[in-house]
Amino acid sequence: RIDPAGAYGGAIPAVVTDITFLGSNVHVATETETGAPVSVRLPFGHPSISALARGQKVGLGFDPAEAHVFS
Repeated sequence: RIDPAGAYGGAIPAVVTDITFLGSNVHVATETETGAPVSVRLPFGHPSISALARGQKVGLGFDPAEAHVFS
């Protein structure tokens, strides 16, 4: 989940560094306060997309069962 307002509890604070439209998906590159990059892929038309911009502070959250971690 990516929350443009960062309002939900337990969110990881991050900043949007890039937004790339990939046809049926949108890739949102973010960086946490510790400098860790986090990629978020949203389906085109997701309600959060129109509220996102580079440099914007957001909140990140996820269901651990749905996470994919790459080194």
